[in-house]
Amino acid sequence: MAVVGDFEPTEAKAWVQKYFGGIPAVAQPPKPDLTEPRQEKEQRFTKDDKLATKPALAFAYHMPERNTPSITPSSCSTRFCCRAKTPASTRLWCRSAASPTT
Repeated sequence: MAVVGDFEPTEAKAWVQKYFGGIPAVAQPPKPDLTEPRQEKEQRFTKDDKLATKPALAFAYHMPERNTPSITPSSCSTRFCCRAKTPASTRLWCRSAASPTT
């Protein structure tokens, strides 16, 4: 619960207890299973965009299980490629645009 506004904290706590204190707590629902089936072959998808001047290219990879030692290298490479001020993907695009055979 979030209480926002101009109020005295002790008064707000009393109101919360008065209006919501009688509601019994419930058990947390089980966490969903987010595992995906193993990908055995490459999957492709094409979408034509008449307004695009350049083709788009995207790569996707399955990530290791969360909270395991295997996730660290993947997380680091994702940060490097996608979240840096000059991401590696931009550098890769610049190189490939300068040399179409790359």
